[in-house]
Amino acid sequence: MSAKTFDVVSIGDCVIDCLFYVDRMPKMAETMTANGFEMLPGGKGANVCIAAARLGSNNAFICKLGKDMFGENFISILQKENINIEHVSITDKAPTSVASIMVDTEGNNSIAVNFGATLQLNEQDIDKAEDLIKNSKVLITSMVVRGSTALHSLKLAKKHNLITVFNFAPAIQDLDPEFNKYVDILVVNEVEAEVFTGSSVKSVPDAEKACRIVLERDGFEIGVVVTLGEKGCVFGNKKNGDIKYFASKKVNVVDTTGAGDAFCGALAHFVGKCDIYQAIELAGSYASLTVQRKGTQPSYPYISDLDLFFRI
Repeated sequence: MSAKTFDVVSIGDCVIDCLFYVDRMPKMAETMTANGFEMLPGGKGANVCIAAARLGSNNAFICKLGKDMFGENFISILQKENINIEHVSITDKAPTSVASIMVDTEGNNSIAVNFGATLQLNEQDIDKAEDLIKNSKVLITSMVVRGSTALHSLKLAKKHNLITVFNFAPAIQDLDPEFNKYVDILVVNEVEAEVFTGSSVKSVPDAEKACRIVLERDGFEIGVVVTLGEKGCVFGNKKNGDIKYFASKKVNVVDTTGAGDAFCGALAHFVGKCDIYQAIELAGSYASLTVQRKGTQPSYPYISDLDLFFRI
């Protein structure tokens, strides 16, 4: 694996978040003035890829953007992070994914998302990137792309002996069980774990139970991680059946947005460099740093700003 060109290849989405800060939510047909506005880059695929890149991974990204100013903006963002964009393609069939988010003074929000170009990414696009995938160590994807596209990418990754990480988000009912045998590491939060296993997850013991349910199924050759926000996470090891709880560090929480993506990106980065237990520990530590700052990608620290124990 040391001869591989890329540490991590991410397959996912780029979303421009347009945030409007208002005193209250508007009524039907009402026009009102917003107190503030921000336009920020996001999307699970981009967040994961940028987190791993900032930790020092040599990364590649596979996604679809619209032929518009948002797409051009994302190209610039990815280039600044030194991410390979050879297979970031442009379509004129749909716009770049955009979210319109209204946030009131209580922190409540109302969101409308158009996934646009992201849903144009298909199996043919993944096939065109086979040489790139072949020359990568770890592939990470999620359900922000079409299910058929995600599954095809996982199959291609296992064909070339990559470690595969699958973030089952957003969760859907009746996921094709064929996913299981092509996923090495499944990552789910409480809600996603419940959808995936059919068992309620609200505590550490619940997460441990969910891990056991997943381990009883075929596939998941390394195991499953159930993230629990401020409570940490639980890992179920497929090789020996071990269930281990990782407590989170107590920190001053400012903004949890994107912390789950930071965890996934860090996990993808570290899993190709150390054993799974150390990789999860480091990913959790990285995610805990991001919640201490406002924003998603702006909260992801660079390896140069981190303690030496992150540098493996």
